[in-house]
Amino acid sequence: MPAALSVDKTMTKAKQASKNKDWVTAQAFYQQVLDRFPSNKRAQKAVAELRPIAVPELLNLVNDAEKDENWLEARRLLEAASTLAPEITQITKALCDCLLELGDAEEALRIADLQILQHPNDLDFWNVKSRAMHELNRPHEARDAANRMLEISPDNALAWRNLGLVARSLGDMNEAETFYLKSLEQRPKDVALHLQLSHVRKYTDDDPHIHQMRSALAKIGKDNPASGLLHFALFEALHAVKQHDSAFEHLAKGNALLSKRYGFELRPKLALAALTKALVAKPLQEQDTPSGQRFIFVTGLPRSGTTLTERVLSRAPNVQACGELSFVKEAIVERFDAIRNRPDKKLTPDDVQIMRDHLLKRFSEISDGSEIQIDKMPLNFRWIGLICTALPEAKIVHLNRDPRAVAWSLYKHTFKRGSHDFIYKFEDIAGYMVLHRDLMKHWRHICGNRLFDLNYSDLVSDQLSTTQALAEAVGVEWTPELLSPEKATNYVRTSSAGQVTKPLYTGSDESWRTYETQLAPLMHALSTLDFI
Repeated sequence: MPAALSVDKTMTKAKQASKNKDWVTAQAFYQQVLDRFPSNKRAQKAVAELRPIAVPELLNLVNDAEKDENWLEARRLLEAASTLAPEITQITKALCDCLLELGDAEEALRIADLQILQHPNDLDFWNVKSRAMHELNRPHEARDAANRMLEISPDNALAWRNLGLVARSLGDMNEAETFYLKSLEQRPKDVALHLQLSHVRKYTDDDPHIHQMRSALAKIGKDNPASGLLHFALFEALHAVKQHDSAFEHLAKGNALLSKRYGFELRPKLALAALTKALVAKPLQEQDTPSGQRFIFVTGLPRSGTTLTERVLSRAPNVQACGELSFVKEAIVERFDAIRNRPDKKLTPDDVQIMRDHLLKRFSEISDGSEIQIDKMPLNFRWIGLICTALPEAKIVHLNRDPRAVAWSLYKHTFKRGSHDFIYKFEDIAGYMVLHRDLMKHWRHICGNRLFDLNYSDLVSDQLSTTQALAEAVGVEWTPELLSPEKATNYVRTSSAGQVTKPLYTGSDESWRTYETQLAPLMHALSTLDFI
């Protein structure tokens, strides 16, 4: 590890960065001095002089980053601004919101808890805490934080929304509807709330919520990018009352607006997939499986049945369902940055050990003591070979489902923070499905029997033999409880929450046929690419 720069050299670098208006670097260098010598008067004075100049500039840059939804850059800027001006709670609140956008609920919660100690009645930090607890699959604590908000401010709209999120994820749709309605009373223009309500409400032909949404759309403007989620909400409502032509018009408009907002480029994703295959290009050798903790990764395209599969497996003894985790992406993206900077672009034993250490640490932090932990992040299919390399004790379940059903389900859903940017156009869905098919062909060659392909239609039509085969493949004990996934108690934050709390049923793979005429271009693309 290189020796630390002297104080003089560090101060010089800080001043040069400040001169160049590189406020983040300047703050970081001054902080290095203060971390080593907290009483250094030169550094204290320099920071005091930097603060009134840098903080407004940093916040202007944050606004630009957030407009572009560049949350990583916004986080970098906000962290510097918050360190320079810790007394300005609005900056800290903005940092927490940014962290939640990035999926770093743990850090957002840590900051919120520290702020609540100083400001025990601050609703914004209690809101951060409730949202973070929800993201961390801790529903009771999320509900407690929301109820604390109501103690501070009765009828607080954000508190009711948070309670609605918890109720829906626990499978209580009636309670969720009640909470969302209370929230909408205070925030009638909140398009996300309308969408959340549309997922839990049982609509009638002359439903007042449909009229309310149409009124809101007229005020916002049907072509306004801000109305995208409202179009999806109207699709849900009109589909429920069988006004299918009008429903699909709203769905197509909503997808068009979100496509413009998020954009999609297939080429970078293909390049990343090619690099991943190159890093793990040969079949993995058999090796001793470490004793102790084991892991199951449930993967596949989104909407292919990963949530249902997790609930099936969670019914087995000594299994912890962890939901959709960011651990694998964290470990691998950090290594990719290092590998790209090397001439040979190869995976080294050190890379593997670093990934392994990161994953074991992160899984241990959330362990409830069960022998087996399940991560059901669907897009982990991108990294299957790397997962198997870093974790010999891991098993992979990959979901296969009728491509028509998957493509239709992707098109009619929205995902948090635009996380799946390929779902808004038929051609992008088809292109991404080709990428998925190509990667899975490679991983089957690489991973052998550590990868188990599970057919969704078999799971719902032949539960007994399919769940028995699944249990054997991943090394869990089969019991009759696996036949009742609707009784699982794990927390479901995904859009599958309303479906997986019901007994299994067949027929969902045919739901696209209601819109067969409108989906003809999508079906043609799938046929051309030999999916159907």
